[in-house]
Amino acid sequence: MKAFAVVLVLFLFGLIEAGAVSDVLASGGVSWTEAAPVITKSNSLSAYPYSSCSTYRQDITIVELGAPRNVCVYGDERLKIGTFTENNSDSAVVEFPYSNTMHVLEGVCTSICRYSADTDVLVTQQQVSQFGRGLVVFRHASSRIKQLIVSNSVVRYVFDTSHPDYEMKNDAGRYVWTPTFSISANGRWVVAELYDQGTVTLDLDTLTARQITTDGYLYGRGMDPTEELAVSNDGKSVAVTGQNAGLHVFDVTSECGQQLVGDLTRLSTTMNCPSTDLGVGITFPNFASAHRPRFYGDGHQLELIVKSWVAGTQRVTFVTHGTPIAHQLKILSLGDSFTSGEGETDDSYYEPGTNQGFDKCHVSTRAYPGSIARGMGVNDADAKNLACSGAKIGDIIGPGDEYEGQAGRLGAASLSLSALQILAMKEQAVDNFQPGRALQSNFIERYTPEILTIGVGGNDAGLMGKLRTCAMPDTCEWAEGAGLKETAGEIRRLYDTLGSFFSTIADQVEFSRVFIVGYPDIIEPDGRCDSATAFLMDHSERVFIQNSMHYLNQVIHSAADKAGFAYVDVEHSFDGTNLCSSTSPTSMNSVRIGDDIAVIDALPMLKIIGAETFHPTPYGHTLIANTILSEYPGMTRTPMDASTLDIEPSPYWQVDGLAAERSAFATDFAYADTGDAQHVTVQVPDGTLQPGSIATVEIHSEPMRLATFIVDEQGGLHGTVTLPASLGEGFHTLHLLAMNRGGNDIDMYQFVTTGESGDVVTMSDGDSGDGSDIGYLQHTPDIPTVVLQQGNVGDLSNLANVLGVHTTGGVGLSVQKIVSPAIAYLQESARSVGWVLFGLAVLIATGISTLCAILVSKRWAKPSS
Repeated sequence: MKAFAVVLVLFLFGLIEAGAVSDVLASGGVSWTEAAPVITKSNSLSAYPYSSCSTYRQDITIVELGAPRNVCVYGDERLKIGTFTENNSDSAVVEFPYSNTMHVLEGVCTSICRYSADTDVLVTQQQVSQFGRGLVVFRHASSRIKQLIVSNSVVRYVFDTSHPDYEMKNDAGRYVWTPTFSISANGRWVVAELYDQGTVTLDLDTLTARQITTDGYLYGRGMDPTEELAVSNDGKSVAVTGQNAGLHVFDVTSECGQQLVGDLTRLSTTMNCPSTDLGVGITFPNFASAHRPRFYGDGHQLELIVKSWVAGTQRVTFVTHGTPIAHQLKILSLGDSFTSGEGETDDSYYEPGTNQGFDKCHVSTRAYPGSIARGMGVNDADAKNLACSGAKIGDIIGPGDEYEGQAGRLGAASLSLSALQILAMKEQAVDNFQPGRALQSNFIERYTPEILTIGVGGNDAGLMGKLRTCAMPDTCEWAEGAGLKETAGEIRRLYDTLGSFFSTIADQVEFSRVFIVGYPDIIEPDGRCDSATAFLMDHSERVFIQNSMHYLNQVIHSAADKAGFAYVDVEHSFDGTNLCSSTSPTSMNSVRIGDDIAVIDALPMLKIIGAETFHPTPYGHTLIANTILSEYPGMTRTPMDASTLDIEPSPYWQVDGLAAERSAFATDFAYADTGDAQHVTVQVPDGTLQPGSIATVEIHSEPMRLATFIVDEQGGLHGTVTLPASLGEGFHTLHLLAMNRGGNDIDMYQFVTTGESGDVVTMSDGDSGDGSDIGYLQHTPDIPTVVLQQGNVGDLSNLANVLGVHTTGGVGLSVQKIVSPAIAYLQESARSVGWVLFGLAVLIATGISTLCAILVSKRWAKPSS
């Protein structure tokens, strides 16, 4: 009933919010011209940060050149297309999913080129005359990339430019010259300059163009303009600026503009869209030019660089009249469970809204961000911790419009929220500092912190999940042989991923002091462990965990240095107090008694395994805070060594006698099938794998092959596998061994928790895939229930951390019960002693639970939070 009430409240709230949003949209949304905009921020720049790249640049290795190049990157992990300049000519490159190198992409992007992974649209120019270029649009861009095999060792990638989906022409079918253009952040809109004829917007959904003004700039008079453009995500706000171009911001209404007719002169019945110069001539005396315009949110906020002959260069942020101006934070902290405070030992310290329903980011006031703020005398209103247990880099930056909360929590089918309702809930989350629902970077944009701390990377390298799979009898697969080499390669690749991430963040926080916080050494391999830890982890596994944390910190440190961010080394903060140190107080939780996982079906109130397991204690967070404030008193930056650390793995990671390892990627590709807990659906999006190649699904700890598939012509995979009855209860790893589009062998893996055969996991609104033409295992009776999880299973009862279903269309699920593998081990251990002793223990525990229940019912004891 409680869960039902939560869902009902969320549903009603969503309806209310949807109505409010609908009213705003119906009224035309924000307006730049109805009243004078307001300047919310203005920061002086020592020099104009010129760049022809509207996203970020990164040094990336290009396979065909055998060396890195400085690439302007568009897209994300789904597909990246970039450009680099060499010998005064532009060339295109592509990076496929589950890869860390780029390939030369022939046949496209010899001039301005913009790609959006959100819409899979490529917008570029083609030569339409001796001097002019016209705008062209290619939808489904990923499917236009063709692989040509020249020889066994030579492969070329060519972009198919035949039959563009759109070419910018007037109604007579003649090309329109478009010297420059820009694309909205969500990939839905294009704004383009018309040569001498004003400005046009293009809806990439309907492929309809509208000339919003016919007033252009004159070329050939000695002051040719170099326009820089921006368009909001809803297409209703447009900025036109640049060298010799002044500054104009347009409100694009339904009443203004015209189609591309005739010679593009304004028809007598056409009204130019209303515009404003934002009053820059008065605000910035002797205004010279403005550059790099960028809209945020729904277009109510515009950032640009203003140059004045007397006032110098400034980065300025304008908002529309009436837009609430957010309070600037002193400290903002982002990251995963090691930042949020997952290891909290008393639930009463969790921030409101972070330990209930599907919102279990587990943000503790005793986590190190709070301790830092208190140590600096910063009040709660000026310091916010928006980290979330289980977070990856993609939960900090990513496709904002498509993001449905961490692990797709807002898109769960059980909530039945519309896209408009999800948008409203994300916006409210940013307003109310609710973590886990919106991208963490949205809080940077809104609150422009003076100090920003980030602690992330462990889940992206799969380390938190590997920690749990190693907590099983026998040595886990990751701590030896091929597992070691794959883990080292995965951590090594994180350097490039962090490079992209830090470059994106740097563009948002030019005036913030940024501190990248590493991870503590959580275990002493040669120490004396408590009985539970000693039972769950052997010596080689403890060595593996320690070396993994060290190498992860090495890579994070190097990436932070290259980005110009301050790295905070907390690796030795727990020395003498971590796991197996046999000291008190301890900085790390071992297996903890808590309220997250039930042991026995008949006694659901007896829950003894807590999500705090293998996370820092409040004392540990205090030690981290002390280390940070000791290294950076007052969180002020000190001069940093410009050298970059070596990112190559130590000799520990070298395994002789093994063939070249596959590249490992912690990701989501398998989902519990709707209404059938016996089968698991395997889904890989189109464009991910090599068409026609073989893909194999295996389950480990003891390797068992479950199925073999043939990748379809689109590079996707859709099928079903069945788990064998012999698979025991506990933590396991599901592997998809395949070949990516670049021809490299990869290991996509996902962590799995199996419970007793009676457990139920149901899903709804899922795309189950069509496995009719693909052979899969025969039905096996008495199949254990499977729960497929993301890399960090910070809270096994947390719906949001159970399935990463947002990657394939927002599949939801409900879990009636989840039985901890750790409990299974303890039960097995009890069996080895004898069922009598185990039964006696259960009887005593039941009696204590019953007594507590009586005391609570009589209000003799305060109920636990």
